[in-house]
Amino acid sequence: MNLKTKYSILVKMLRPFRRSQQKTCLAIVSAMLEAAQANTFRIAFVLAVQNGIGLPSAVNRFYRFLRNERFFECRRLFLKQVLDKIK
Repeated sequence: MNLKTKYSILVKMLRPFRRSQQKTCLAIVSAMLEAAQANTFRIAFVLAVQNGIGLPSAVNRFYRFLRNERFFECRRLFLKQVLDKIK
């Protein structure tokens, strides 16, 4: 599955970030969307399957992402754009 094609709007929103940050954010957000749940382990499972990594590594990656201050602004802007489109 090509995440850049499937979630092209997200790719556009992530342009200000470094490529490695874009890839991580895209992987996490797509895992959340694919899991369709707010369950940490379900999201990590989808992330593990998408990236061919073990579940413990995916859980660690997801938690590091959530704690990363560099992505705080990305999360805030993403939610703002989503909410603006809903209104």
